[in-house]
Amino acid sequence: MVQTMYITIPCSFRRTNYGPSRSLRHADDAVYRKAGSRRHRVVLAQQVNGPEGQQRALVTSARDLLALRPQIDVEKIGNSSEENLRAFIKTRASLVPDQEVVFWFGGEIHAYIADAGARHILGFEGYNIARCVKVEGGWRILTREVGLYRDPDNRRILHGTWNNPFTGMENQVVHVWNDPVNLQFLEKNPRDGKPFLVPFTRVGADLCWHIEIFLRYPNPLPPSEFPAESASPFYESAELFQLYARVDDLHDSNLVSVPCQGSWVRMGQWLPWMEMGERPGRLVYHCFTKKLENGYQDLPEDVRAYVEEHHPEYMHAPSNYMTPNETSWTYFRKLLAQKGSPRADGTIAKRDAGAWERTASPLERVPSVRPFTTEELAMFDGSQSERPIYVAVNRRVFDVTQAAHHYRAGEPYHILAGRDASRALVFADLSAEMVDPTKPPLDIKMLTSEQRHSLEQWTQYFAKTYPEVGYLV
Repeated sequence: MVQTMYITIPCSFRRTNYGPSRSLRHADDAVYRKAGSRRHRVVLAQQVNGPEGQQRALVTSARDLLALRPQIDVEKIGNSSEENLRAFIKTRASLVPDQEVVFWFGGEIHAYIADAGARHILGFEGYNIARCVKVEGGWRILTREVGLYRDPDNRRILHGTWNNPFTGMENQVVHVWNDPVNLQFLEKNPRDGKPFLVPFTRVGADLCWHIEIFLRYPNPLPPSEFPAESASPFYESAELFQLYARVDDLHDSNLVSVPCQGSWVRMGQWLPWMEMGERPGRLVYHCFTKKLENGYQDLPEDVRAYVEEHHPEYMHAPSNYMTPNETSWTYFRKLLAQKGSPRADGTIAKRDAGAWERTASPLERVPSVRPFTTEELAMFDGSQSERPIYVAVNRRVFDVTQAAHHYRAGEPYHILAGRDASRALVFADLSAEMVDPTKPPLDIKMLTSEQRHSLEQWTQYFAKTYPEVGYLV
């Protein structure tokens, strides 16, 4: 079954002296008209850069603004799922489809060990970059997030290793590069059909969204295989969020996105890269978050420089809704698979780099676009390293071998390899039922307009990203 997250808000916070720029310059991608003395704006023309740099007009007139219905009826937030979610989206992101929004975060990480007390060990700073998409019965928030560990004393971003004060070891630092971190908020919970409301408390002129999440699921790094990197057979953590917005801002018909700030507290296990194994203790994150007025350009200069050097794709939000989400644990496991790490049984957790990185010979590749049956397509499912990996979308077959690290056996999207992925992508469901080759092909005529649009977007994405080698018959 697809896992739909209803209340998770990616972490975002602030660090004194290392906060975002206070510049009030206009963002390059927006033109505003002042309306009132408290930074109220009517959007006259809004454009965003897509992943390939193309620009799309979002709001071009007062009529477009009215169509977004930016005025929230604050008295209905507690009993109307639609109004509750619109208010939350206006706070968390923007009611303008595809407008990129950046939440910056900064704070501290403390280690807490029973009988030894707390110890300040790291600074932490980064951001989440998101865009919203309206879907039938709710919203999707498409995001990726960066978290950079800082030296707790000089506040510099850590490069290379970290001196572990508990073991005396030099540990290789692995910063947070989570992509995707996608969220779906529906007015009705599909599990029971009951109306869904994001929890909040109104305190005078302020409204506080408050969310408490307690996680426990099988550890992607089981200690039986990864004794140094894993604290338990289960991943366990508590995530406590608060986001504050002004009630007047939510009600303001001139605002499609409201200023907000908040806090994030996390209590969890040792990070895998710290190699603490099953030593007793927990990490406590205490951070502040703020929505940046001018988006990515308001981030600290050293954060932007680090991202642009190492992962420039994090300058923009994702364009497509994909699951499952990445976490620090799943990301770290992929790193181990790439470079190798000792397992408990003495073997090395390392992929066959040559097998997956080499390019197939011309004879192994389809020389031109040609028809495929479902049986023929299934032969290119990534199970044999000497063959390319193919995925079909909207009856078109694409060679995704360049992204084998996503589609080979053991990876999140392997279930799509050698299959028609159309149904799975449209319904955001990576279950085996969605790619069952014995089922009839997806009937486009039976899709809603929103679902057809989603299929078109996925088709365009694959066509721009991967070579097209054939079509399904």
